Amino acid sequence: MLGDSVAFGWLQEEDRAFARLLERDLRAAGGPWAGTEVLNAGVPGYAATTEAAWFRDHGEALRPDLVVVAVNLNDFDRVPHMNGLGILSTEDDRSPAWSPSNWSELWLALRWGWLL
Repeated sequence: MLGDSVAFGWLQEEDRAFARLLERDLRAAGGPWAGTEVLNAGVPGYAATTEAAWFRDHGEALRPDLVVVAVNLNDFDRVPHMNGLGILSTEDDRSPAWSPSNWSELWLALRWGWLL
């Protein structure tokens, strides 16, 4: 199961997460579902692009019979990114491609030091 914090089960006990409940119900149904295993690949903050990248990099190798993508209303928001000050943001404040903040943690530390 791919998704964001909802699929992950944010603020839930592990056995109450959606993926675990789905696995339990499918196994209880028996028949071809008796040996079902549901892998919870939900990650808080993920969106369609990060979910697809995770599946490409890790999930595809697991050769799943089925992939469920849990979608939530906040999936239609902007994907968070690290802005020029090293802060996770959803605003339109990306650094220009040439900015050192895109490749230098030292630059970010200096910027933070200057701001403090």
